[in-house]
Amino acid sequence: MIESVDNLINTFPEELRKNYYANKQSITIETKSKPAKDISTKYDNRNNVIFKYPNGSLYNELFYMAFRDQKKVNQHPWQDPNFYYDNGIAVTENNAGKAIFHGRGLNEGFAEYLSRKCTDKKNHFLNYYFTDLLISIYGEEILNYPLKNDPEGLFSDERFSNIYNIYKTLDEVNNAESTMLMIARNHDKLKKITLQDRETKETIVNLVDGVKNNFKTSIINLFNLMINEYENSQSRSVDNEHFIKKLEEFVSNDDYKLAFTFDKDGLSVKDEVNKIIENYKLGNKKGLPR
Repeated sequence: MIESVDNLINTFPEELRKNYYANKQSITIETKSKPAKDISTKYDNRNNVIFKYPNGSLYNELFYMAFRDQKKVNQHPWQDPNFYYDNGIAVTENNAGKAIFHGRGLNEGFAEYLSRKCTDKKNHFLNYYFTDLLISIYGEEILNYPLKNDPEGLFSDERFSNIYNIYKTLDEVNNAESTMLMIARNHDKLKKITLQDRETKETIVNLVDGVKNNFKTSIINLFNLMINEYENSQSRSVDNEHFIKKLEEFVSNDDYKLAFTFDKDGLSVKDEVNKIIENYKLGNKKGLPR
């Protein structure tokens, strides 16, 4: 496993390898005997520790290790005391004493993209899909940003049309997905509570409905953002035909079926995405401004 990650890292220029090898010298891997809910491995960016649970894979965590610049731990990007460097292109915001993590979706997508070059095992499907789409537009050169732990570089790159909204909206998808998994995990407890208290039941139902709606609208918004990003790119790494194939894969590949989980309840993600793709294809055929 580590050899395959080494081999991939060694294909990058020296400046993109140094974080990986510096952290590899001091990495601690703690093996847990009992499984944890919904995770098989976890990386502690602050202390350079991997926690490995039964049946867990280290690939993504080794790339998180590659994304960590030890000199930036506890330091501030943009000279803003409310923000701290986190892993790769992610940052942590201190908001009235509460830590808010920004960039998890895109950061996980970058790690998953690299991981799939080393193993057939797949995770983080939605984060991967949109990150892969972004890489298909600009090329693997944008992997420089996570490998250099450089969120400032990502946001100041003038090639991007609207990277901030892509970054933010992918977080919305990721956060909604995590909340839904938490709700599913605690289904029996929530059912007991709602049977006892009508007011609490209404609150929980409204919460669940809000999370579902945010999950669906965020995915649809991301499709529009990615198409806009492609259309405004001055040097595309993939031609229009292949870009459309990548868009269509979202609705044809079972890897992404999670996105359509709640389609029977109001707004249909699959229907909306299909409309977006068909309208885009029609605009291409007619030579219309897109």
